Amino acid sequence: MENYSYFYQAVTKIAEDRIKELVQHAKDAEAGDHVFPEAGSYFRACAQTVYFAWRDITEGWHTASDRERLEDLVDSALLDDAELHREVESE
Repeated sequence: MENYSYFYQAVTKIAEDRIKELVQHAKDAEAGDHVFPEAGSYFRACAQTVYFAWRDITEGWHTASDRERLEDLVDSALLDDAELHREVESE
């Protein structure tokens, strides 16, 4: 691929924006009375899937800082999900 730098930057931006959007959807779903009670977990799983797809597509190109930044976004969302499930189990 001749211009992989542009491709990499574009895919990374799209992935980061989509992960942030899905994490926000998860938070919004949990803040309100959502029709689908597991919506927050669903949106977090989708965010994780976007990360895995980005990692696979950019294999060999991704930088440590980009990988860590996207992992942090997903990890914080998954930690929120685990915390929420612990609260529900303790009730």
